Amino acid sequence: MITKKMPGAVTPGKRNTRLPQFTKTNPGRNPKIEFDRLLPHDKEAEIAVLESLVAAEMHADPTQLKKVKKIISPGDFYKRGGSRVFETMLKFRAAGRGFTLATLEDSFQSDPDAEKFSAMFDSFRPVTGQVATHFAKIILENSIRRALIHATFTANTQLFDPAFSVFEIIGKLQTAINRAKSRLRHARR
Repeated sequence: MITKKMPGAVTPGKRNTRLPQFTKTNPGRNPKIEFDRLLPHDKEAEIAVLESLVAAEMHADPTQLKKVKKIISPGDFYKRGGSRVFETMLKFRAAGRGFTLATLEDSFQSDPDAEKFSAMFDSFRPVTGQVATHFAKIILENSIRRALIHATFTANTQLFDPAFSVFEIIGKLQTAINRAKSRLRHARR
């Protein structure tokens, strides 16, 4: 009797290194998992946190950026453009400089996507700086949801591969859950 090897099957004792291919959303960040649905994100919250940070800076309230930085990092943004703008704000502050909409826009003049950034800055509307932490928490929650989706998708794939031990898979899931809980607790402070 001839047995057929199922596609993707692995000889016992060997790890399947051919996991499904993903497209990267941000270099160095978790891969984007493509389903029939969009991953959790809130475009309006991402823009609003940036708008409110610019507004806070214009009203000489540098504490807002410090508060938001405690909640989220540039990698928490779903859109790469928002991530890069937030990162630029942090760089200005680390250099001891303030920023305005004009200085932010100027910092992207030599960027290949300068027109996209210019359009983003042109769409900014005036808001108050005090809402920055509210929107940052929305961004954080969506970022955590995406991380948990990635962890469970990876676990789901590994559960079909006998080369991965159940304890190893559970350990990775528990690590992802603990990281999510820690980030949520830290954001509530």
